[in-house]
Amino acid sequence: MKERAISVTEASRKFADCVNRVRYQGITFILEKNGVPVARIVPAHTPAYTIAENPSAESNAADSTTKEDAGHPPVQETAGKPEANPIQAQPLRPPAIW
Repeated sequence: MKERAISVTEASRKFADCVNRVRYQGITFILEKNGVPVARIVPAHTPAYTIAENPSAESNAADSTTKEDAGHPPVQETAGKPEANPIQAQPLRPPAIW
């Protein structure tokens, strides 16, 4: 796991970037105040395995994704129910108060 020491000031200025690096790159940040470590930002959980460690997951993912739906969540089919109009299904907005 990669660790990087940064000051509390830098972490506060770049907090969103730090959180994204922790989440997507697995980096651990050690926060320092006056050069003394005071806190640590770590990933909430580590995946049990990666695709490289489990080749069957990679082949299953490749089989279930087609060119048309790549990057999109699967569509849930409704069994025997007609599709509702999404505009009519929305609640009415309350009238303006001014």
